[in-house]
Amino acid sequence: MSLRGWALGLVCGVVLVTGCSVVEAGTPRPAENGAEPGSTSTSGPDESNPLDGHAPCDVLTAEDEAHFGFQAGAPLGDQGCDWKKTFGIGVLVMLFPQEGAGDLAGQSSPVDLGTFDGYLLERPQGVDGECSVVLDTSASSHVRIAAISEKNTDAACDLAVSVAERVADHLS
Repeated sequence: MSLRGWALGLVCGVVLVTGCSVVEAGTPRPAENGAEPGSTSTSGPDESNPLDGHAPCDVLTAEDEAHFGFQAGAPLGDQGCDWKKTFGIGVLVMLFPQEGAGDLAGQSSPVDLGTFDGYLLERPQGVDGECSVVLDTSASSHVRIAAISEKNTDAACDLAVSVAERVADHLS
């Protein structure tokens, strides 16, 4: 499958699983950093949206791209940006400035991302090598970081969490 085909499929999958009534398939797993389960309440004040003024490809800096070994981010519509490392390894970041994350408590594992609550979704499409982190930025907004690492789900989850930490730092 071509990288563009992978990215398009991942975008469609991400958009599909972000619906309010969709239950995501996947296996919750504890965060690598030992985060304890927390509240499912939203992070941040409702009156301020941390995504305001951010374009999807601006949530990682050139320094971040170099750190991860990514090529420059490629915009995917108004809400997404795709970063590739090598064939079969990459990250898609989708901003949802007008949509809250919903209740992910039973579908995910909590991830400590500092200012924001994070939720790890291992194999959200039921495919080995895929992992997502949802960054709950406010009651009415969220960011989804979807990583793929060939067929290595653990590596994809590690990459998704590492990228989510950088994104959270930039949005704080």
